[in-house]
Amino acid sequence: MWDIMAWMEPDTHYHNIIQVVKPADGLGLSTIVATIGEIVSRHESLRTRYRPGADGRLLQILDPEGDLPVEIHDASPQDAEERCQAIEDDFATHNFDHTTGWPLRVAVGSVDGQPKLVMLVVSHLAADFLSSRILRDELDRALAAAAAGQPMPPPVEHRELIEQAEFERSPKGQAISDRSVRYWRSQLALVPPKVFPDPPGPGEPMRYRRGVLRSPAVALASSVLAERYQTSTTVAILAATAVVLTQRGGWPRCPFQMMISNRFTKDLRYTIGNLTQTLLTTVDVTGPRFRDVIRSAWSSSMQSYRHGQYDTYGLAQLRSDTARDLGIDLDGALAVYFNDLRADTSPSPQASRVPADEIRAAISRSHFEWTEQWHRENMRFFLRITEAPGAVNLSTFVDTTLLPPPDAIELVKSIERILVSAATEEDDLAKLRAVTGISPLTAAIGEPVRCSSTGDVSVENRDDKREQKR
Repeated sequence: MWDIMAWMEPDTHYHNIIQVVKPADGLGLSTIVATIGEIVSRHESLRTRYRPGADGRLLQILDPEGDLPVEIHDASPQDAEERCQAIEDDFATHNFDHTTGWPLRVAVGSVDGQPKLVMLVVSHLAADFLSSRILRDELDRALAAAAAGQPMPPPVEHRELIEQAEFERSPKGQAISDRSVRYWRSQLALVPPKVFPDPPGPGEPMRYRRGVLRSPAVALASSVLAERYQTSTTVAILAATAVVLTQRGGWPRCPFQMMISNRFTKDLRYTIGNLTQTLLTTVDVTGPRFRDVIRSAWSSSMQSYRHGQYDTYGLAQLRSDTARDLGIDLDGALAVYFNDLRADTSPSPQASRVPADEIRAAISRSHFEWTEQWHRENMRFFLRITEAPGAVNLSTFVDTTLLPPPDAIELVKSIERILVSAATEEDDLAKLRAVTGISPLTAAIGEPVRCSSTGDVSVENRDDKREQKR
């Protein structure tokens, strides 16, 4: 994350995470401020600054104490909503200076002197999305206890980031990292030369765009598939995405860079910090049925989750060596990011009772809109899944030189159509591919890269030539 933010300087605010807590009516400002101070004192990551060391590696600098300003914004009932939006807009565009200041800003919004909300913005360098929820919920419980005249709940046992850094330097931590890097090596041996086969186009004046498909149909269909195949709705959406992307490129597998929270152990479950790392998952789409793709998506992602902790510098060296040895552009080969931010990805208990006609009809209620655009970014394609009332949001970030906006819209709607068709009537993969309306643009990639049982990579006659199908 440090490297990403350094690349985006000075516009690091893109990675800000905002959370809001609403205190009980009648709770005084001084109590709220004192509670915030106690929460910050509990979590070292909220009092940590960062800077590169002499060798270029990132250093954490913990401040044992200090002052955190709490901004007070008072409004009348008539302009309270407008003032709240102004605070959020300010927080969303705030660029943290991680070398000199703490990665947290706090504001209290009040109406005629009575506190109504506490807004937090935390830098993504210091907290991942789950951390921000943990922080929000801890503050919410503390304020509720204060309103009830009860003592503040004790902190949940957790490992601090500096303790985690010490563990990662230990022999056990190094062994975990080494295993994960070896797994990355085995997965890199499976990736095609590039996911998007077309030569780069001119793109839009604002090259990078994000749009959101709000889809009740995806919510229903992915739940039906997850229940049918005893998996998660994440796996169902991942499988459908793999089918669509490989249909466009003509590849037998689709590589995804996925995010892992790394909170599977008790001591990290409630840690405030950015524990997220990137996984490499390759989904095989050569089976005859969609259930085969779901099986591959599940098994590949489960294997990846077991190898989610690694030294980022060691992985960077592996990626550089692999790109050189195989003669491919890994930025093109690993262009697809996938991240499901929903708290609950299990199927609905009522999934099997939803009539097929209801799932098909739900497509008519889906809505796509473009929401943001940028001149520069360091990613090419990112599918992010979030919750929506009665629906699922498929948030699609695209580099318009790879996917013009109309193609990007068609791609995400093709994911929706695959899921609906697979849930309601069709398991045959060839017939499902026809649902996308996308014609393959390239031939197969020739002989695959071979990976030995030890994880060493070698190349056997890899043919990177492509034929255009008209």
